Amino acid sequence: MILTFDCYGTLLDTSSINECISNICYENNVNSQLAINAFFSYEDRLMYSDEIIPYEKLIRKNLQFMDMDLDTDDLFLSNYKAILQAYYDLKTFSGSYFRSRRLEKSWAFFIFNVKFV
Repeated sequence: MILTFDCYGTLLDTSSINECISNICYENNVNSQLAINAFFSYEDRLMYSDEIIPYEKLIRKNLQFMDMDLDTDDLFLSNYKAILQAYYDLKTFSGSYFRSRRLEKSWAFFIFNVKFV
């Protein structure tokens, strides 16, 4: 996945990621708010570290830390594909024009025009 810039929460609606994590938690009797907080906390820590890694690997590492922190064995790591799919399925907020296209096995997002209302 290639992102042109950090657009989470401003151009991209990340609620599908929260929903995916919440569903995993609901099915496994885990506190979803703790899991969502841990997920985004680790994502921020890993994203802004000195090491540059592909985003898919960052998410995988994030899930490993979540499982360790929440003592859930490999619950979140075993749902890696579902959580990654939630990223691939991100939608934009209304008011922005956004296109994505599939490039082989990875996604590339291109922002052409941003319109704030």
